[in-house]
Amino acid sequence: MTWEWGPRRATIQDGKNMIVKLSARTTLGGLLQNPLTKHRDDADRTGIVASFSALENCPQEHLLVLRPYLNRRPDRFFDKRAYFTYLHWLKLRDQQMSEQLKEYLAGFDTDISRALFTLKEINVEDWHDNQLTNGDDYELNRVIDKHVHPAYLRLIEAVLVPLLRPIAHFSRIDRQKGTEGLDAWPIVQELQGLPEECLTKQYEHTVRNGIAHGGITFLQDEIRYRDQRGNENTLGKRGLEIWPESGMRRPGFILGVTKGSEG
Repeated sequence: MTWEWGPRRATIQDGKNMIVKLSARTTLGGLLQNPLTKHRDDADRTGIVASFSALENCPQEHLLVLRPYLNRRPDRFFDKRAYFTYLHWLKLRDQQMSEQLKEYLAGFDTDISRALFTLKEINVEDWHDNQLTNGDDYELNRVIDKHVHPAYLRLIEAVLVPLLRPIAHFSRIDRQKGTEGLDAWPIVQELQGLPEECLTKQYEHTVRNGIAHGGITFLQDEIRYRDQRGNENTLGKRGLEIWPESGMRRPGFILGVTKGSEG
């Protein structure tokens, strides 16, 4: 028995006798559907389309990639405003500069994949399940220093920056400015005053630089961050505003950029 896969159809043969010839969509949606999970899969597809109406015409076999956003933590708590903001930007930019956008996004899959991989790595780390407020001060300081601070830097540099760079890039083009040097702070500055500024709400410049350059002082109930220019910001330990459990671990714009780039 042999299988022959083409871009649009698959053929199954036994010697000279053709057993069945299926379209690619029929093959994926039917032949590869596990009958034991069909009821659950159909229900989840319905729930995904109900949550993301823009996917109504999406091939059924592709929908289940978004299943975590229905029932998995922290994915299901994603920021819907961020999702709609990024998706709206992509659609609007596609109307205005379709060819330029396609050219820019041609090599963007790698950035998306790396960002999603980094996000998944951070989300499954076991320290998220620790009740830090119940521990002593030394243990709280240790976990923040060993886990929270590195996670925050990775979320900024490996997730936020690459996925917001396209917006900053085209904003620079609109202003007839150069598109070089779009790192974290220049991107945040570029988005100030734009509808997409809400996507940068988890970024705190002094905190980021304090962590990156060792300007951290653990006080009794607070942490003081100091950047290289002497700017300071103080945050409470037990209500840490930059705690990755906030929007950073479930950024809705991930959905926006993955959905929009498929179109």
